[in-house]
Amino acid sequence: MLNIDFFKLFNDTYGHPAGDRCIAMIAAALNRAVCRDSGLTARYGGEEFACVLPGTDADAAMTVANNIRAQVQSLGIPHSGSTVSQ
Repeated sequence: MLNIDFFKLFNDTYGHPAGDRCIAMIAAALNRAVCRDSGLTARYGGEEFACVLPGTDADAAMTVANNIRAQVQSLGIPHSGSTVSQ
């Protein structure tokens, strides 16, 4: 399970159409990171996602998590309202 931090603030800052594009970009990044035949990514709620990795041990799951982080970070989505990262 993962979510987009400060997403309400993102929507408030950039508007809902930008928020929709952000969600689509994140979803695509998740699909690239979870490049396994049996893996599944899904939007779970507003800004929440689930990655199901059946038969994946902890080390492999950590590798996928790091791939997710790298994919999302490479998007370079600005968030001027964030108190953690710009």
